[in-house]
Amino acid sequence: MRTALMALAMIAFSATGVAAQDDEPPPQCRYNAAGQIDYQACLDAARDGSPWQMLSLINLGTQAYNNADFPRAAAYYDRAQPRDGGMMYSDPLYHANYAATLYQVGRSADALVQARMALAVLHNAPEVPEAVRNSVGAHPVDRDLVYAGILPVLHAGNDPQAETAMAEYLALPAQDWVSWANRAAVMLEIGDYPAALRANERALQMEAAHPAVQNNQCYILVKLERAGDALAYCERARAGAPDVAAVRHSVASAYAALGRCADAEREMSEARRLDAVSPEYREAMACTPA
Repeated sequence: MRTALMALAMIAFSATGVAAQDDEPPPQCRYNAAGQIDYQACLDAARDGSPWQMLSLINLGTQAYNNADFPRAAAYYDRAQPRDGGMMYSDPLYHANYAATLYQVGRSADALVQARMALAVLHNAPEVPEAVRNSVGAHPVDRDLVYAGILPVLHAGNDPQAETAMAEYLALPAQDWVSWANRAAVMLEIGDYPAALRANERALQMEAAHPAVQNNQCYILVKLERAGDALAYCERARAGAPDVAAVRHSVASAYAALGRCADAEREMSEARRLDAVSPEYREAMACTPA
C-alpha cells in the first residue's frame, strides 16, 4: 500500500481552454467555518461541466486514493476529464495521484500518460500550456509525493525519463516518516527490496504503529523470503487497516509463503471483495501446504 497524505487539488485546466476560476461558486462549494469544503455536496450542487464540478470530482478522487480505494478514485478522476477528449491539466500531485490510481487498477498505458504529464508540469515543460505553467508555478507542491506516485509507473513502462526522475527523487531530503515510507514503497514496487527495507526501517523508527509502515515491512520481508519475520507486521497492519485490500494481499502473501494455504486464500478472498478491479487480486496465489 502506497503511503499518501491528503492533498488539496487546484482548479482544473483543460487543453481546450482554461477553466474560469472566477465563476461564482454555489454556496455548497464555499469553505465552511472550519476552512473545509464538503466536496460531495459541492458536486451535487455544481452545474454540469462547470469548474466546480471538476474540482469536486478531483478532490473526491483524491480522498478515495488516500483511502486506497482505487476503483472509486479512478471513477471520480475519469469523470473529471473533458468530454471533448482533450487533456485536462492541474497541479503535478493530481496527475501523480491519477497515474498511481490507473496503475493500481491495471490501466498501465493511461497511467503512463498521466505520469508523464505530472513530470512535465513539475518541470514547467514548454509543452504544458502557458496559462497552466503560470498558475501552477505560483503554488507549492510536495515533490516527494509526486515522485512517489509516478516512479513505479515510469519504471514499469520503461520510460526513458525514469532514471533521471529517480535520481531527482533520491536527491530530495527524506525528513519524516511519510517520506521514508513512500521511499520504501517506491523501492518495493520497482523490485529493489534491500533498499526498500532500509528506507522502511527508518520509517519504523519514527512511526512504528502506522498500518502503512507495518504493511510495507510485511510485504518487503515476504519478498526477501523472510515470511516468518514478516507475519507479526502483517497481522498488525491488518488490525490497523482491515478494509484495505493491499493489506489483505500482503497478509495472504505471508501466509502463502509459510504454507498456510487456507489462511492465504481467506485473505485473498477478502482482498477481492474490497477491490474487485485491481488485477493482482484477481490472480490465484501460489501456495504449497506446509
